[in-house]
Amino acid sequence: MKKPPTSKSHGTLTIGGWITPCYVLEDERRLISQSSFFEIVELRSRGLKLQREVATFLDHPAIGGKEVSQKLSNPILFTDERNIPIYGYEGELLVDIVMS
Repeated sequence: MKKPPTSKSHGTLTIGGWITPCYVLEDERRLISQSSFFEIVELRSRGLKLQREVATFLDHPAIGGKEVSQKLSNPILFTDERNIPIYGYEGELLVDIVMS
């Protein structure tokens, strides 16, 4: 099994008064944890079932389309500097959802 990418740094991101942790991977991707992502879009993470429900909703062309749905259905597994596994999404996905 391939080792997940590791965060080389972390910090916080402020979005409209919401402060959330964010991570930068070794390959320069910028991620928000899955739980923070769902909180930002005003959802409460209830596990995979919620993830699938949201992906189905976002699959509608007027909402987000297949690309957004596919990204949401496939969170990125990475580890933080302490080697703790975290699921997350690239920050651009949040922008894609907000702009749709």
